Amino acid sequence: MFANPTRAGSYAGRLLLVAGIMGTFFFTTLFLQNVLHYSPLQTGLGFLPLTAALFLASQLSARRFVEQFGPRRVMVVGTLLSTTSLALLSRMSETSSYWYILVPLVLLGLGNGTAFVPLTGASLHEVEPQHAGAASGLVNVTQQVGGSLGLALLVTVFGTASRHAASEPTHGRSVVEQSQHVFVAGASTALTVAAGLLLLTVLVVSQLHRTPRPARASH
Repeated sequence: MFANPTRAGSYAGRLLLVAGIMGTFFFTTLFLQNVLHYSPLQTGLGFLPLTAALFLASQLSARRFVEQFGPRRVMVVGTLLSTTSLALLSRMSETSSYWYILVPLVLLGLGNGTAFVPLTGASLHEVEPQHAGAASGLVNVTQQVGGSLGLALLVTVFGTASRHAASEPTHGRSVVEQSQHVFVAGASTALTVAAGLLLLTVLVVSQLHRTPRPARASH
């Protein structure tokens, strides 16, 4: 499965991409509930714009973008959008409103939806029919491993950064304000690292030169 450079690169790219975005979902959820005091239902509804953008971008990527521009360019643009989203989210503060994080959430949906379609296709590049099941299984394996390792790494970064923030002077903040400040300081640092993981993803997918442009369907 890993002998083909395009397939191997796609697995590495998916692992890094999921590692970064899984932490984003985790910390954004906590921000909505612990800082903005959203209920679980409100928090779920707050992610609907991301879902809508993801659906729209994946449809366009599968039906137009990949055919028109080629898989590699689409993957690069998609991962760049997701990287930009995380970079913006890392700038949030305890005074940020939902409207501040709405744009990054939409960008994340657009980026992921755009990138995942050709990235999945690259994972099956030139695979023999009898090995198609194994190749598809590796797509899920790298996604699950990436999410687990990424979240573990980002929570570790969060813990270190939040402990450092907690040791700083409170500057007259109340207990609640200090708690929110500590959380946001840790989450911002973790999201910065997540953006770095996605930037690595951009570098990986930009090297997938051998991913072919799919043939135009005959009518």
